[in-house]
Amino acid sequence: MFCIIVLALVFASCPQSGRAGILQNGVSVEVLVADSVSGSTVDGTELKVFYSKTKSLAAQVDIKNGKGYVNLIPNQTYDFELLGKKGVRAGSVIYDYFIGGGQSLTMLQFQHGQITRGIETPKITAVKADSETGADITENTEIDGKINKIYVEFTSSVGAVEEVAWNGYGAKLSIGGSPGSSTGISGEYTPDTVSDNIFISKYKFDIRDVKLPDGETELVIVGYDVANNRVEKHIPVRLKKGFNANPLANAQFKNPFIIVERVPFSNNTFSANGDIQIETLKTASDFTAPAVLDPYNGESSSYRAIVVFDIVDKTSGKTKIPISGFDLYRRDMGSIGEFKFVSRTLYDKPKVETGAGWGLHQGFDNSSELKENGEYEYKIKAFNEAGTIESPVMAGKLMEAFTYTLETPINREEIPLSLAADIAYSCKISNPGLLTEQAADWCDLGLLILDGQGQPLFGSKLRYVFDSGDGTPDILVDTAAGTPKPVRRSYKQHLKSKLQSLGINNLEDIVKLDAGSGIITFTPKFMKIPYFNVAASGAMEYKAGVNYQWDIQDWGESPYRLTDDRALRIVKMYGGAQSRTMGNNSPSGSNAVNGRFTFTVTE
Repeated sequence: MFCIIVLALVFASCPQSGRAGILQNGVSVEVLVADSVSGSTVDGTELKVFYSKTKSLAAQVDIKNGKGYVNLIPNQTYDFELLGKKGVRAGSVIYDYFIGGGQSLTMLQFQHGQITRGIETPKITAVKADSETGADITENTEIDGKINKIYVEFTSSVGAVEEVAWNGYGAKLSIGGSPGSSTGISGEYTPDTVSDNIFISKYKFDIRDVKLPDGETELVIVGYDVANNRVEKHIPVRLKKGFNANPLANAQFKNPFIIVERVPFSNNTFSANGDIQIETLKTASDFTAPAVLDPYNGESSSYRAIVVFDIVDKTSGKTKIPISGFDLYRRDMGSIGEFKFVSRTLYDKPKVETGAGWGLHQGFDNSSELKENGEYEYKIKAFNEAGTIESPVMAGKLMEAFTYTLETPINREEIPLSLAADIAYSCKISNPGLLTEQAADWCDLGLLILDGQGQPLFGSKLRYVFDSGDGTPDILVDTAAGTPKPVRRSYKQHLKSKLQSLGINNLEDIVKLDAGSGIITFTPKFMKIPYFNVAASGAMEYKAGVNYQWDIQDWGESPYRLTDDRALRIVKMYGGAQSRTMGNNSPSGSNAVNGRFTFTVTE
C-alpha cells in the first residue's frame, strides 16, 4: 500500500513543475510512498495529479527513495493517480480529493494481482439513490431518511470489481472516512456483465441503519478489480436523516487502553485504516497476531497502535451503549498543538463491539508518520447520531524493531551423547540495548525442542522481568503443576529454595541475558527441571541416533500449528499503555529469522 502524507505550507512564488514547482499561494505536498500501511518505502513509481473538474494535469512527480513533492492550489479537489507497472504494481487512483490546509492523504497501490491482466484502474460510472434508475448523488446531495441504499456502478477493462483472496473485498462504502475490510459498509453485489470488453460491476450499499449526526460529510467509495487495481472516490454530501437517539451525555469510556506494537516485517494490509485480522483483545496483556505476514529480508518493519475500549452508561457502569463508530486522533507527546485525525471506524449499524463476539471496540493507527522511539498521545471520539463522547488522553511509545538469530547449538551440528547433557541453547537479538531495565520492563520468550517428526519433547514459556522490585531480575515461568493448565510461578518467590536441590543457586544458573552482547542463553540446568516442560512434562532426555529441532519461542498447544506459538517479545509499560516489539510473527513461524535449527545426537 502506498501512503501519501500531505503537509501544507503557504508560499508566494511563480508556478513551476516537479520538485521545485511552487504555485502562487500554493501548498507544498510531500508524498511518502510505502509498500503497505506502515510498511517500507518504495522507489520508482510515478504520481500524476489532475484537477478534478477539468481533468487537466496539475502536477506529476517520480517517487524516489519513497518521497516526492508537488505543489497545488488549495481549496480545490484533485484526482491523484499512481501509475501501475504490468507484472509489478497495480494502478491506483483517488478521485475528487479536497486539498485544504495541513492534512493526510493515503493512497494504496498493491502488487499486480493477475499479471496477464492490465493495470488500468476501474472507473465509478454511477452513484445513485436506491437503485440504478434513482437520482444521481453528486456534490452537496442531501441524504435524508428516504434514501435507503446507495447504488454504485463500476466499469473496468481489466476485470470485475469483486472480492478475491488477495484484496479482501471488492467494494465498500464509508461516510466521513475511508473504509477498510473490518470497517465501512459492504454492498450487495450483482455479478458482473461484459459489454464491448468492459466489465460492469454493480453494488447496493444499505445505509438505513447507519446513524450519524446530521450535517456536512462525504461518501467515500472504494473498489478493487480482480488484478488489485484500485479506485477511490469522494463525494461531499449533507446528511439529514433526523434520527432520534439517546444522547451520549450519560455515557462514559470504560477501561480504554492502547498498545503500540513494533514488528520486524511489513504488514501488507489492504486498508488505510489498518485492516489486520487480530485476536480479540480483552486486556492490555493479550496477544494480537497479524494475518499471514512474512519477514522482508529479515529487516523490513511495521508498527501500529491499537486502541481498545468500551462505552457504558454512567449510572450502572456496566450497561453497554451502542455507537455508530469512532474517530481516532493523535499528536506528538508534549505537543501543545491540536490532535490530528488518524482514522474513522464506521459501523453499518450501531454496535457495542467492533466484531461479533469481541465484546469491545478496537481501532488502529498504522500511519507511516510514526517514528521509531517516538512518543505519542491519542484520544478517541465515539459517536452516534445524537452526538459524541471523547476519551481521556492515552500515551504510548513506538519501540525499536529487532530480529533475533539462533546461535548455539549451531545448525546441523553432530553432538556426542556423552556431551548432550551439557547442551545450552542461545539466541542473539539485533538490538542488545533492549535487554536493559531502562529500555524494557520484561521479555516474553521460551524454549522449544522437537524430534525429527515435529513432536514436542520440551516446551517452555516464561517472562523475564528486568526489575522485580528490588533492582534485580526475576522470571515468571509456566510450570506443569498437575492442573489442566500450567501455573505461572516466580523463581524468587516460589522456586528458588526448591531448585537448590538441583544445584541451582541463582537465576543465571538457568537463564542468562547479556545486554552487552545481546545473547540470551538457556543453560543445561534449565532443561533438567521437569515441571518447566509444559509441552511434554519431564526433564529433557537425549538419545543417540535422533535428529532434534529447536527454537527460542514460547510453545503453543499444537506441535504442528505454528500460529499458536509466539516469538520472543520485549515490552515496556508507559503509564497504562503497553509498548512492545517482537522478533517475528506467528503465521511465518513465530521464530528466529534463521530458525529452526537442527542437530543430531550421535553415539
